[in-house]
Amino acid sequence: MIEFREPRLEDKQWVRELLAYSEYNNSEYSFGLNYIWRRLLQKGIARHKDLFLAKSNLRGGAYLFPAGTGDWQEAIELYREDAKKNGIPLRLYSVTPEMAELLKTQYDGQFTYEPLRYAADYVYRSTDLIELKGRKYHGKRNHISRFETNNPDWSYEDITAQNLSECRDMFEKWLVENQDKEGLEDERLALYDSFDHFEELGFQGGLIRTGGQVVAFTIGEELTKDCFVLHFEKAFSHIQGAYPMINREFAARRLSGYQYINREEDMNIPGLRKSKMSYQPAMLVERGYALFGDTL
Repeated sequence: MIEFREPRLEDKQWVRELLAYSEYNNSEYSFGLNYIWRRLLQKGIARHKDLFLAKSNLRGGAYLFPAGTGDWQEAIELYREDAKKNGIPLRLYSVTPEMAELLKTQYDGQFTYEPLRYAADYVYRSTDLIELKGRKYHGKRNHISRFETNNPDWSYEDITAQNLSECRDMFEKWLVENQDKEGLEDERLALYDSFDHFEELGFQGGLIRTGGQVVAFTIGEELTKDCFVLHFEKAFSHIQGAYPMINREFAARRLSGYQYINREEDMNIPGLRKSKMSYQPAMLVERGYALFGDTL
């Protein structure tokens, strides 16, 4: 029987050790994401031998494909017991096609896979986001050029304990300007956790100033040795080029050592999808649900 509990900061070390075995370029396999969204998604985590297990309230209850090293099928059987005990179907979330194929092969087709376009992670080559070369990035370069022309005093800084409160203040102003958007309270709680435990979570970030004031920032963490995942990117939309500026500068100054940058999913928001596609992803990490056929 698995005993799930809410993620705690002190879990970071063992969780990251186990996640490192699998090295999934899937944002769900980052400790920080599981921690900052623990309340909204009712995240529960557990360790079974050298496997990381997790569940959430998605679709009434779902489990994460095991990560780590060891017998993952043994963990799936523990999921089945837990699902039965709680009177819910055995459903896995954030399942990639590769995981779905393993389930299909080992369980003789008893798992049904449902890919979800809006859940796909957008993954980019770091060199593309840093260099912005070629015609496909012409628009991005123009926006950045306009930003630099309009804000000749702009500057970049890594986020540190000394300037973190300024990012919080900027976000408060951003919330006022974007109060008509859905889900802001949930995002506020997650971002405040990121601010409050920035160093403990091992997060990294960068900010842009104009006129001495923070106008954009971004925050993320290492996902694998080759991939960094960005959890938040905020900028004032009335300042032309602020978004592409923070995107390029943080990638150039902090992420050149990674081959890939994961900017997470678009949540089926048309404007967000358009923006993420405009950066020409190297790949989409397809994700979806896998439902076991004989549940309940």
